[in-house]
Amino acid sequence: MLVALDAPPNTAPATLAAAARAHADTLAASPAFVAAFPLAEQSWQHALGALLHARRHDLLFPTWLANKRQAYADEKPADPFPIWLAAQATADLDAHLASPSASATTELVTSDPLLLLVSLSDQAAPLAPTPAANATRALVWAETRDGPLSEAGQQPVFDALEAAANAARAHVPDLADRSTGVARFAAAAKTSTRTEITRLNTIAIGCVFVLTFIFLRRVHTLFHLLPVVLCATLGAVTVTTLLFPRVHVLVFVLGSLLSGVAVDYAFQLILARRDNESYVQRLRRLARPLLGGAGTTFAGFLALTLSELPLVRQLGVYVASGIVLGLLATLAYFSLFPGLSPAPRHLPLRASLPARARLPLLVVLALLAVAGLTQLRWHDDLRTLEFPSPELRAEDAALRAAFGQDDSGSTLITRGATYAEARGRWQRLADVAPVTGIASLVPTSDIYAAATRAETRAQLAAFLPAFRAATEAAGYEPDAFERFHTDFAAYLAAPPTEYETLLRDTLAQLPGPLALLTHADTDGISFLSTAPADFTVPAIAEGTVSLSGIEGLNTLFSRYRAAAARLSLLGIAALVVISCLVHGPRAGLRTAALPLLATALAFAILALRGDTFSLFHLLGALLGVCLADDYAHFAHADDPAHPQPRTAIRLSGLTTAASFAVLMTSAIPAVSALGATVTLIVVLALVFVETNLFSLRSHA
Repeated sequence: MLVALDAPPNTAPATLAAAARAHADTLAASPAFVAAFPLAEQSWQHALGALLHARRHDLLFPTWLANKRQAYADEKPADPFPIWLAAQATADLDAHLASPSASATTELVTSDPLLLLVSLSDQAAPLAPTPAANATRALVWAETRDGPLSEAGQQPVFDALEAAANAARAHVPDLADRSTGVARFAAAAKTSTRTEITRLNTIAIGCVFVLTFIFLRRVHTLFHLLPVVLCATLGAVTVTTLLFPRVHVLVFVLGSLLSGVAVDYAFQLILARRDNESYVQRLRRLARPLLGGAGTTFAGFLALTLSELPLVRQLGVYVASGIVLGLLATLAYFSLFPGLSPAPRHLPLRASLPARARLPLLVVLALLAVAGLTQLRWHDDLRTLEFPSPELRAEDAALRAAFGQDDSGSTLITRGATYAEARGRWQRLADVAPVTGIASLVPTSDIYAAATRAETRAQLAAFLPAFRAATEAAGYEPDAFERFHTDFAAYLAAPPTEYETLLRDTLAQLPGPLALLTHADTDGISFLSTAPADFTVPAIAEGTVSLSGIEGLNTLFSRYRAAAARLSLLGIAALVVISCLVHGPRAGLRTAALPLLATALAFAILALRGDTFSLFHLLGALLGVCLADDYAHFAHADDPAHPQPRTAIRLSGLTTAASFAVLMTSAIPAVSALGATVTLIVVLALVFVETNLFSLRSHA
């Protein structure tokens, strides 16, 4: 979390500093936070300096020695390596002390004449941006104990921030505080999405009731639909939460479609009622379209459970289980009311096409679909999953600018099974690319092993007196570097620390913002680093991926979409197979052709309109195919002497279209795209059914 404390003008600097200290201390004492630092005090920089100074010979010296050994090999001098090394170290020290920057390192040089820390300071500077000076603003950096996407990483954090602000106001009563972090965005998205779920479901259910009122005389029979909707929705929630320990909130937003889909089977069942026909006979008559429609929808979404993307996998489980439970609930519930009749209104709709006009129109529509599909443009953007929060983003950008942070560079993550592997992979990247990372603070395993060999230790034992003699010959006082000699002799006498232990213990103690630049868990080790904005990870950089901006993640999202497309094709193949099994090859292919043409035309219309397609258009297409297939199955079972099934198709389709049209109003772009896709497919499917475009009969 980044916190800015803005004081009124003319506030004394000491008073503002005391307020920032009180704020940081309160956060550090809270169980919601691990650490907090007022950046002006530079306490974490001092802690880092002390850590590196204490371990400079273990961490920094091996790399320094490797560079010098390479220079010795290139130069091929006559002097033995220890003598040459002492002369080189003395010459480097002379050059540094003659430079303007020497005044800032006078005290450090006496204990570090090899300039290990001095040379590191320039290299590590980009790891911690320096905020711009502001006399009336104090900045506090804090690390939360729990991840920002968890409950413990949100409200408890905000409560602690409020308590810290109150503690700071004890020093500056009119102090204004602002904070930003992933937790702010996660909490805002959760709150907004919950509101969105309530709004979408309420409007969708309202649309279902309004449309049903138009088509039915006995409106009170609508209440019989509620148990079916509840069983389907609550059953889907139960199954999904049992199978997944954490469920993406968008599953429930997109799952609001079940309020429109779950009633389809109920409409078909009760509106197909015939006089003097038992409930069992009615089920036997409707078994094929019921099983065909539900089976294809179930198979289509079941295929999504093979996806690598958890959201898609969870959505597949949610809809597949909801469809099955909705159908079972429908069959069981209405067996209790076999004589239930909603008294449908028989609207005089005569839209059937002449038989001779159907084939030419099918050819024209197919050509239009092909032409439109050639204009498809795909681009997946993770930001389409986000509930827009422009004010929060503006404040976040302002605060990060105050901390000296910007988005001008690329962020990379390098992973390995061990510290040695991760550090080696990062070095191979650093050898060919301009990267800066926390890994530069530690040597590679090969360099560390070379520096701790017995042969090397023997050479370094000879280097120590040679360095003393070289510095005295250069005019330095004999005891000027006594502390270095003592520390270096102790380093040579102590047994070398095992490499993995050294890096684990050192990196675990990194203070302040640097603590977030490395991570260790059961899956391995991660190093974060930065590179120029236009940097592309080279092929040689094994184990390194770009996390910068949004494009790198969008590429990964596109891979998920490609995988979902393959799974969707599998679901469509199942649709065709099931249709042929239920109705026979000829009627089955015609039945399957209706939803496929409706989907292709919907995509063509959206493409010709200039829409850019994404994963959620694809998911909408899969759902639209399954819904349109339901109507195709029941249209095939239609009987001109008993028009109730056609009324049921109209009511089912319109309520479903209304439910998805409601999703089009969502502020979440992905949800809106899915709603538009399904609505268009369902409307086209209804038009095909009403015109009998795919009918095998010559008249309606």
